[in-house]
Amino acid sequence: MLGICLDSVRRTVPLVHNITNYVTVNDVANILLACGGSPIMSDEPEDVEDITSICGGLNINIGTLNQRSIQAMFRAGEKAASLGHVLLLDPVGAGASALRTNTAVELMEKLPFTVIRGNISEIKTLCTGSGSTIKMQLDAVPANKWPHACLGCGACAAVCPQKIVIPDELAAFAAELDKLPDWVEVCRQRAEAEARERASRGL
Repeated sequence: MLGICLDSVRRTVPLVHNITNYVTVNDVANILLACGGSPIMSDEPEDVEDITSICGGLNINIGTLNQRSIQAMFRAGEKAASLGHVLLLDPVGAGASALRTNTAVELMEKLPFTVIRGNISEIKTLCTGSGSTIKMQLDAVPANKWPHACLGCGACAAVCPQKIVIPDELAAFAAELDKLPDWVEVCRQRAEAEARERASRGL
């Protein structure tokens, strides 16, 4: 499948408009070039609609938000959607701040994204509309550091400059995790529904 996708990119050499964060902008451009695509960057609101119009896809990354780039994201997204372009959202840090969370959720509500990529906390934030930095930090730690490994001894409070009650935070996080759907079951049910739909149409 990946090989087919790469062959398609190299054959069509799509021009991709990127509104990405300043940390990864060079990497994004180089990866697109390495895959066979052609990158173009613009986050100026007065420029993005024209740029998106000549492209075949739009990549939005919210890693370094500001009011100008937020406006550009919506203007470019609306233009790309009207042209039937592929839209990708990378909700970097959704859940870390109100600005990131609200922007990501509003983008989701107003634009028909083709692909959304993110870690578990970012995706959970988009599903629930809320999140926290503690939840994000837990994504990167090994299993023995996760909520169920906490003994609740309280020793962490003695060394925490912010006086966060870590066991309580972990317990709250574990409770939120329990609310998430069983994604394997959700995907299975969706596959079965699609199979039934195809069968009913004789496909």
